[in-house]
Amino acid sequence: MATSNDLAQFVRNQQEKLSYYIIGLAVAAMGFAIHMTIGLPLSYSQIPLGIAVLCWGLSISVGLTHLKTTIFTYKLNVDTMTVKQMASIEPSGEALDLLLEYADKFDEESKLLGKKLLPQFNRINVYFKAGVFFFVMWRLLEMYLIQ
Repeated sequence: MATSNDLAQFVRNQQEKLSYYIIGLAVAAMGFAIHMTIGLPLSYSQIPLGIAVLCWGLSISVGLTHLKTTIFTYKLNVDTMTVKQMASIEPSGEALDLLLEYADKFDEESKLLGKKLLPQFNRINVYFKAGVFFFVMWRLLEMYLIQ
């Protein structure tokens, strides 16, 4: 039976993979949208496409920030464990107090960063889906105007 730490690690890994996947899809969608408009004159009917590209760009930006925050949070967790291990190996008055103080600061910072991760992950999804919506609206508008 899996422990709660194993399950938490599994969820984090899947969330990270999904972030990479959405970033890749957003980049591909932007490239496809730009490719579809090569040689077309600029018109008002392309406003939804511009909004879609903007949304995908935001999804990429937030996604990369999310991954950077995730990596930094992992680093803080490793630093916290290292400092706590050092404190348990060499317990001596002032040095011990200093190490434990650093461990507490690392732990607090890690928790603050952890609270940012879920909202960032949600924004990646929202921006990507909004981009898809505006792309479909643009395509429908183009088909309507052709008739």
